[in-house]
Amino acid sequence: MTRQINLSIGSVWRNYYTLEVFIDGSNVFCKIARIFYGNKDEQLKNFAEKKLTPVKVSEEWLAELDTFDIFSWRKEYADFPDGPDGIWWRLTFTDGDKTYRGHGWNIAHENWTRFMDWLGVIFVEVSK
Repeated sequence: MTRQINLSIGSVWRNYYTLEVFIDGSNVFCKIARIFYGNKDEQLKNFAEKKLTPVKVSEEWLAELDTFDIFSWRKEYADFPDGPDGIWWRLTFTDGDKTYRGHGWNIAHENWTRFMDWLGVIFVEVSK
């Protein structure tokens, strides 16, 4: 079963990160880019230079993806207590022929923290 996660997350006033994860059976590959605000050509070059990196993960880690129930998440989450500031995110998750597309400002689904911790395994592996 092929799955794909595309996540962008960042701040209105700072940099943001883009993460692509490709899961094909037990093979996991990812690409992470830190994008700086400014010249769009430089942003694209920065991301293009990051190569897909194979990541070793456990079967338990792979199985945990199903527990987040991403397809039940709303398409939009927003909380603007002081205007459109803070953390924003955009997520596309594809599992077979199903796709979830969602985004948010400052808030997300109740499983968000667990999902970010789960992705954190990849961030640690790729940044070594």
